[in-house]
Amino acid sequence: MRNFTKTKVLTLSAMLVLGSASVFGQVENAPAWDAAKYAGLTAAQKPILYEAEGNDVLPGFPGKAVNVDGKKVWGNGVYFRAFNGTATTANVYYPNITEKPTNNYTTTTVWQSGTDSLGIFLGDSQSGELMFDLSTKYMTNVRELKVKLSAENFGLAATSSADWHIKIAVFDLEGNPVKRSEILKNGSASANAEFKSDGAIFKTGAADVEDKVINLFDVVTDPITDARMFIEGSLDNKLIQVTLWSDFVAIKDVEETGSKSHFAPALVVSGFQMNFDEPTLALTADVTSFEAGLGLKSCTSGTLALSAENVKLPAKTTAEDAFVWTNVTNNNDVVRAEFEKESDGVKLEDEVTYDFQPKSIATFSGKYAAKLPETDVLNPIRLSAETGLISANSVPELAFAKDHIFFNENCQTQEVEVVGKNIPDQKTYPMDFLAYEKMTSDQWTSYGKVKITDGIKYSSCGVIEEGSKLTLALREWTNDITREEAWKIAVNADYKPLGFDAYGKFGWTLAAARVGALWLTYEGENFDGTVGRYTADNVFFAPYNKKDALDNSRYASRVKKLVLHGSELKPTGNDGIAKVRVTLQNIANANQNDTDNQEFRFKLSEDGAWVNNNTDTLEISINTLDDAKMKQFREEGLPIYVQFVPNKDGFLDPEKANVKEWNPDTYELQVWAVGVESESNCPLCGVGVVAGLYGDTRANLWSNINNLNLIDEMHNSYRPSFGTNLPNLVYPEFQKYFGKVYQDECDYVNPLAVDSFYVAGYNLEKVVNVTRKANVSAYPNAFTYVIKDMLNGGAAVDKLTPNQYGEVLGLVVVTFNQATKNGAMHRAEDLFTVKSNENVMTWTDGELNPLEQFNYMHYVNEGGVYGFIYKPEITITPATDITANVDSKADVKVVIEGKEFNPLTATEAIKVSLGTVNYDNPFTLTAPANVKVDVNGSFTTTATVHYAPTAATACAKENVVIVEANCLTNDLAIAGEPTVGDELPVLQPMVHGDIDGATAVLKWEGIPGADYYVVQVGHLAPKNTSKNVFMSEVLAKSKGSNQNSDILSVELFNGTGKVINPKMIVNYYLKVVRTDKAGDEEVYYGHFKNTTINTFNLQGGWTNSAVIISEFRDKKGTDENAGNLVNITISDQYRYNVYLMEGENQIDVFTFGEAGAHLARKAYNGMPENQGEFNITDWETINTSLVDGNGNASYWWEGPENVEFNLVDGAESVKIHAGNEANYTKDGKYLTVNVKNMKPNSLYDVTVTAYHPCLFADGKTLLAQEFIPTSQFVGDNVGEIEIEVGKEGTVTANDEINASAVKVVAGEGQITIVGAAGKRVAINNLLGQTIANTVITSDDAVIKAPAGIVVVAVEGETTVKAIVK
Repeated sequence: MRNFTKTKVLTLSAMLVLGSASVFGQVENAPAWDAAKYAGLTAAQKPILYEAEGNDVLPGFPGKAVNVDGKKVWGNGVYFRAFNGTATTANVYYPNITEKPTNNYTTTTVWQSGTDSLGIFLGDSQSGELMFDLSTKYMTNVRELKVKLSAENFGLAATSSADWHIKIAVFDLEGNPVKRSEILKNGSASANAEFKSDGAIFKTGAADVEDKVINLFDVVTDPITDARMFIEGSLDNKLIQVTLWSDFVAIKDVEETGSKSHFAPALVVSGFQMNFDEPTLALTADVTSFEAGLGLKSCTSGTLALSAENVKLPAKTTAEDAFVWTNVTNNNDVVRAEFEKESDGVKLEDEVTYDFQPKSIATFSGKYAAKLPETDVLNPIRLSAETGLISANSVPELAFAKDHIFFNENCQTQEVEVVGKNIPDQKTYPMDFLAYEKMTSDQWTSYGKVKITDGIKYSSCGVIEEGSKLTLALREWTNDITREEAWKIAVNADYKPLGFDAYGKFGWTLAAARVGALWLTYEGENFDGTVGRYTADNVFFAPYNKKDALDNSRYASRVKKLVLHGSELKPTGNDGIAKVRVTLQNIANANQNDTDNQEFRFKLSEDGAWVNNNTDTLEISINTLDDAKMKQFREEGLPIYVQFVPNKDGFLDPEKANVKEWNPDTYELQVWAVGVESESNCPLCGVGVVAGLYGDTRANLWSNINNLNLIDEMHNSYRPSFGTNLPNLVYPEFQKYFGKVYQDECDYVNPLAVDSFYVAGYNLEKVVNVTRKANVSAYPNAFTYVIKDMLNGGAAVDKLTPNQYGEVLGLVVVTFNQATKNGAMHRAEDLFTVKSNENVMTWTDGELNPLEQFNYMHYVNEGGVYGFIYKPEITITPATDITANVDSKADVKVVIEGKEFNPLTATEAIKVSLGTVNYDNPFTLTAPANVKVDVNGSFTTTATVHYAPTAATACAKENVVIVEANCLTNDLAIAGEPTVGDELPVLQPMVHGDIDGATAVLKWEGIPGADYYVVQVGHLAPKNTSKNVFMSEVLAKSKGSNQNSDILSVELFNGTGKVINPKMIVNYYLKVVRTDKAGDEEVYYGHFKNTTINTFNLQGGWTNSAVIISEFRDKKGTDENAGNLVNITISDQYRYNVYLMEGENQIDVFTFGEAGAHLARKAYNGMPENQGEFNITDWETINTSLVDGNGNASYWWEGPENVEFNLVDGAESVKIHAGNEANYTKDGKYLTVNVKNMKPNSLYDVTVTAYHPCLFADGKTLLAQEFIPTSQFVGDNVGEIEIEVGKEGTVTANDEINASAVKVVAGEGQITIVGAAGKRVAINNLLGQTIANTVITSDDAVIKAPAGIVVVAVEGETTVKAIVK
C-alpha cells in the first residue's frame, strides 16, 4: 500500500470576484447547474489521480493540471458558480477562472487557480459554490480523503468574513447515490451517503485564522463522515463529490473614510490528500519468434501472461473486456486466444496461448500491449504494459543438397535431397518440380527428357522433413554431346503462391549427362544467306505434275543435307569398329500404299546413288579407337542427302473442286547403332535417331502487301511434324504509308519514300503477276515499282516465274517520287495487285494433318499505298497603307500565317524583318519572338509595323515586310503616307531688344514636317485694282413659296486697295429708280457705312471687303435707317436702274427688267468708274455667291491670289534648314534670322514660308503685314537690305558706352549722361517712341527711363544703345 499525498499552498495575487447581490440562502436551495457549465456527474472527464510513470498525484487538484491561456491551472473536475443575491436562476452566474479583481472594493466575485491551489474572493453581497467531482474507478482501498482550507486577508486588509460550509456525497459509477450502509458500518440502508458540516466549517474573517485540514473517511479525525465506522474498500469504483459553499457576505465600511474600501478574506483550497493502493500491470510473452508456411500453423505456440494488482475491475469483468489491447499483426497472422478469467476485485492473473497462422507470405513483427481505457471519462488512472518484440516469418525457403547431378548412361536414375521451411500448405498450393534446358545466357525452358519423381514430405508447419528427396531419371536417347547437355532442376516456374516467385527465389541443382548417342542435324543455306543448325525433321516442297515416275522429268524438291553425329559409341567387336545403319521407311496409314516408297530417296555422298526402297539399308563403320575421327564424327558429322520426288498430289479426292482434303505419305529416316539394343524396362535406351520427312505438293503463295503485321519468313530448312503449323513466310512489314513530300523543301529527304514487299511461294507452276493502278487522277505516276527475282540474283523482271523447284521469291521495291503538288489535293494513292491463275491454299496457318480440308483457288491480293504532297506557303495580310501625321506614329497589325511546312525540319524560329532599315526609314517593326512551326506544319503570328514619319524621313514611303521560314521566303509591300496639318509658321511678337534701328531679329515657331524655310522682307501690293467702289454682284428675283417678298440684293466691293476715310459716315449709297410703263418713277435708297467696305488685314494677308445690300428705304439720309423700308416688286410692269452713288456722282450702274437678273462683275485690272449706261458685256453669270438675298459677300479679288509680295526695297533669305541647330535661338525654341539695313521710320511686311519636297513642295506661307517698324534713328546704315542666317539675332547692349568724350551710363531706372552739357539729347525705345528730348545743362545729367533697351542720341555724337535695369 502506498500513501499518495500532495499538499501545497498558493498565495493568491489575483482572486475571483462576484457581482453585487442581496443575501441568499443555503446551497441546497440553489437552482440546478447550467447544463452548459456542468454536464453532470458522469459526463465530463474526471481528474487524473495516478500515472504509472509519476507514481503520484500530479500537481494541481483535482489531478493533473491543465493549460488555460498559457498558465497551469487546476485540472478537470473543478466547478464554480456565484450568486448575485438570492440563490435563484436569475441571480446565478459562472465567472471565468482566469478573471482578476479590479479594485479593493468589488461587487463581483473573482476566482483564480494555480497549479496546486485555488483561491476564491467573494464580492459585496455575493455568495459562491465550489464543487469537486472525483472518480475512484479501478482504484483499490481508497481512504482518508483530506482537504486543506486557508484564508488570505492580505495583511489585515480584509474587513469582513466569508463563512464556508462543506458537503460530501458518494455515488456509484452510474451516478446513483450510494446508501450509507454501503460505506459505513451500521450505516443506514435508507439514507444516502451524503454528509454536511454542522454550520460553517471554516471562517476567513479572523485576523489570526489558521489553516484547517478537513479529514474525510478517516478513522480518527473525520468530523464529517464519522469514519470510525468506515468500511475499508467501500470507496473503490465510486464517484465522490465535495462541495464548498459560502454564506452571504457583506463588506463592512471603514470608519475613517466612511466608504467600503476593503473586502472579505479569500478562501484558499490548497491541498488534497487521498490514500489508495498503488495499481500495477504486467504483460509477458514467452515465445518471441515464429515460422510457418502460408495457410499452416506454427509448430510452436507461446503463452501470453497478464498480471494486474490493485486494479479493481467491475464485477465479472475479464482482462479482455477491461483493457484496451494492441495485438501483434492485429491478431491476423500472429493469433492469440481471448482472456476469460474474471477479476476477484483486487488481483487478476490470467494467461492465453498465441501462435503463428500466416495468411500471406511476409515477415511480421509487433508487440502485445494493454492499457486501461483513456477514453473513459471516469478513469482517473493512466496504466499500461507491453511485451517485448515478437517476430514471425512465412517466407518460403528451399535448397538442394547437391549443386550438380551427373548421368553417364541412358535411363540412369539419380537422387537428390531437398531441404526447406515455410513451404505453403500443399493442399491449397501444391508444388512440383521440372527440368529446364538452357536456351540463352539467361533463359531456360522446360524440358521433358529428365523424369522427376517427388518424394518430399512436409511437417504441419511447412518444414521439409529430413530425408525428403527427388528421384531423377534420364530419358534422353538422342543426346547432343556438342551442346554440353545439362538441365536445371527447379521448382515449376508457374508455382507462384499469392504471387511469390518461388522459381526465382528457391535454390536449384544442375543435372548433366554424357552418354553414348546418335543425333541428326540439318545444315543448309537459307534464302537470306544465313546458315543454321537444327534438328533433323524436315518438310520438303515440290509440285506434282503427273509425269512418269523417277525419270528425272518430274518436279523434285531441293536436296537437303542431314548431318549424322555420334559420341561414346560402343564397338560391335574387339576391333573397335562401331557400325551404324541408315534406312528410309514409309510410315503406313490406311490411305497409303505400303509398297510405294518412291517419293523420298537418300544417299551418303553427293555423287552416290539414290536409295529409295524400304529394304535398302546403308551401313557406316566408325573406328572408335581413332580419337581424331571420333571427334570429327561428333563435331562435324557425316552427311546424308535427302530429296522429295512426288508421285502423287496427296489429295484424297484429286478431282474435287475448290475444297481439297490432304492425305500425303510420310517417311522416316532411321539411324541406329548395331549391337546396342533397347532394354525392356527402358524402351528408349537404345542408341539411335529418327528424322521425320514430310512432303508437301500443295501450292502456296503469300505476299505481305496488305498485312501490317509480321509474318514468318519461309526457310528451306523448316522442319515441322504432323500436327504442327505449316511453314509461313516471314518478311519485314510493308508499309502502306509512304510519308510526306514537301515541295521546294531544301535538303529534306523523305525517309519513307522507298519500301518493298515480298511475294513468296512454293510448289508453283504458273507465273505470278504484280501490277499497279493509280487511284488518284491528280497523281497518276506518283509511285513507281521494280520487281526483283530474289531466286535469280535479284534481277529485275516483269513477272515472277517459278524456278525448277516450283519456288517463287520476289522483292517488289516501291518508290514514292511525286515532287510537285497538284492543286489542293494532298494525297496520292496507288493500288498494287499480286495475282496468279494457279490454285493455291488460301490460308497462312494450315497444319500438316492428314485428312485436313482447305480451300484451293486462284490467288489475288491487293494493297493500297499512299503518300502526301505538301507545298509550304506563307501569307501576309493586310496590305493596307499606313497614314500618320509627321512627328507622330501609326501602327498596323500584320497577320502572318504559314501552312504545309515540314514540322521535322522547320525547327528554327520564323524570322520577320523589314527590307529597308537605314537611318532615313520611317518604318520600324515589332517582330514576334520564337514563333515556330507546330506539329501540324502550321504557324500563325502577328507583327506590328510602326510608321513614324519625320521631316527627315517623310519622302521614304515604301518598305517591305519579309518573312523567312524553312527554305521559303515571302514578302509584303507596305506604303506609308505622311500627313501634316494646316499649321503655319508662327512669328513671335517683337520684344525689347529685337529691333535696333535698321536691324531686327525675327523669331518664329516651326511647323511639323518643314524641311527648310524662306523668309521675305518687303511690302504687299494688290495685283488688280479698281478706281473706286463698284457693284460686284446683283441678284433680282421674284419671291419663292417660302418668302414674303421679292428679292433685290446688291454686293458692293472696294477694289481700290485703299482705305476709305472711316470718319465719312455716309459717303456712298445705292439709288434704285423704278420706272413703270407710263414712265413714272419711284426712287429707293440703300444705305451703308464706309467702314463696311474698307480694306482690312485678315489672317495676315491682303483682303478687300465686300458688303451685301438687301434692304431699301423711301428716303435718303445720313442715318442708314432713314425712312421706311420698302418692298421691291419685280414684274413686267417695272424696269429698274440701280445706281452706286458717291455723293451726287454716279460711279456704277446696273439695269434689269421684269425677268430679274443674277450677274457677277467681270474682273480686270484698272477697272474704271461707270458714269454712263449699263453695259451687259461687263457682267457674267458665273462666280456668283448670292442665294435668295443671302450668301457670302465675296469677290475673288479678296483672296491672296490678288496679292503679290514686292521685294523692291526688301530681301529674300537663303534656305533656312529646320535640322540645323545654328538656325535656332540659344534655347532651341525658335528659328531666327537677323534683318539688316532697313530704311528708317518704315513698316515692313514679312513672309515666312515652310517647304518640304514631299509634304508641301509649294510651301506654306505666313504673311505678317507691317510686322517690322523701324526707328527714325537708324545710324549710318548703308547698302541693300540683308537677311543674315545662322546667327542668333540679339541686339548688343552696353551698360557703359563711350561716345567720344561723352559717356552714356545705364543704371537702374535711369540713364546718366556725362560730358554733354549744352547739348540736345533724344532717348527713344526700339519702337521709336520718345522717352526724353531735351537740352541738358549739366555734365552729369540723370534722366529717368523705363527698363529695357533704349536708343540714346546725343547731339554731335554717335547714336548708341543702352539697357536700363
